[in-house]
Amino acid sequence: MNSLTDGVVTLADATEEQLEIFHHMEKDEDTIPYILPYSVDKHKREYGRDDVVYKSVYDLQHELVGFVILILDPDGQSVEFGRIVVARKGQSYGSRTVSLVERVCKEELNRQRVWLDVFEFNQRAQHVYESLGYRYFGHREHKGKTLRLYEKEV
Repeated sequence: MNSLTDGVVTLADATEEQLEIFHHMEKDEDTIPYILPYSVDKHKREYGRDDVVYKSVYDLQHELVGFVILILDPDGQSVEFGRIVVARKGQSYGSRTVSLVERVCKEELNRQRVWLDVFEFNQRAQHVYESLGYRYFGHREHKGKTLRLYEKEV
């Protein structure tokens, strides 16, 4: 199993058995406004793709506290940071996880660039990404909502 830690958070390969837990994490009232949740079946389809990487987020006690989905761009250089869900807010797990994702992209996936989109109204996420060195590079619309695009070289 591939895993990385910063001493507080550990990022490890997710298992198919965890997909239903991820689905429930997405439905949390403090999470659902900021993502487009997947059904369990959609998670299973995504998990089975060769170009998609699921990682589980664990705390110091090795309790599952979140997950990320990474999508390998066909250019061989970039990774779309498709999703981060952290069940315990306000404990720096999110920013620590983003830093570990960057290491995964560079060290495990051999990619040089991470990019992502975030809803324009999600100020908390924008602050985290900007504080970690992500650069705004544009926007796009999705179902009448503006998504801000960010990128970072790793």
